[in-house]
Amino acid sequence: MAQAPATSSNGKPIPSQEEMSLLAMPLGQLQTFAKQMDEEVRFLIQSLSQLHQAVKRFEESRDSLAQLGDAKEGSDLLVPLTSSLYVPGTLANAGKVMVDIGADYYVERSVKDASAFFSRRIAFLMDNIEKLQKTIGTKRANLNSLQDIIDRKTQYQQQQMQQAAAAQGKGVRASS
Repeated sequence: MAQAPATSSNGKPIPSQEEMSLLAMPLGQLQTFAKQMDEEVRFLIQSLSQLHQAVKRFEESRDSLAQLGDAKEGSDLLVPLTSSLYVPGTLANAGKVMVDIGADYYVERSVKDASAFFSRRIAFLMDNIEKLQKTIGTKRANLNSLQDIIDRKTQYQQQQMQQAAAAQGKGVRASS
């Protein structure tokens, strides 16, 4: 069970040691740090998108194997050369397929083994997606906390400038 943050006598939460070190940093440095964190979150989101695309490709490959399982040797079919270019072909061996196992290495596998390979890859990628989503959530929360500190620090500086201007205005009126 999470504990509530400690509060001071005025009811405001006492900043953690990490917040204290961030509060001690100059505003410009905090803004630079926030920009770096934002770029990191964007990169992680892009990586997450790429993982989702990879899962989709493996699922499509696994689904294609299911369709191939019904075909007989000598059947006519279209062979994909690229994602948009297919050429006519004839099925030579209905029980075996070539599987890209990475880095342009191909191995011959039975349809059942190839399907199991794709299922394992999908499970592996889904596990990584889950971990990455948690990391992104944590990074976003940290970025939001940092942005709150920047906002508080900006407000404080504005108040200081207003007070200085007001004090200077009183000094000018008193001498007139």
